Amino acid sequence: RGYITALTSLYSVEVETGQSELVGDVSFVSSGDCVVDKAGQMYMSAFIMGTDDHLIQIDSVTAESTDMGSTGFRKIYGLTAGWDNLYGVTYEGDLIEIDQLTGIGTLIHNFPGLQFFGAASTPGR
Repeated sequence: RGYITALTSLYSVEVETGQSELVGDVSFVSSGDCVVDKAGQMYMSAFIMGTDDHLIQIDSVTAESTDMGSTGFRKIYGLTAGWDNLYGVTYEGDLIEIDQLTGIGTLIHNFPGLQFFGAASTPGR
């Protein structure tokens, strides 16, 4: 099963058939990505007008959402979970680690001249 965020909507997708269904409204505008960590918890980066992106925790069954806090970064277009951490990549070429309890992002590295539009990980991470 996969998940897609589009504006304030969360969709569940059966990856083998492509069949999708609306899970519900997450009350925040997706800035570009969502991820399910190895513990099964879903997160989304959210665009908040006039401020940095926020980390949103989402219930993948009900779409109930909780704002975990500001990341301190904008345009987080990719999220990934690996090595028991949550990471984000930005349009500005930043690789950040995001605290899942507070939403606070910490810059790991900036890749000058690069722009990121997604992230991925493998099940073993």
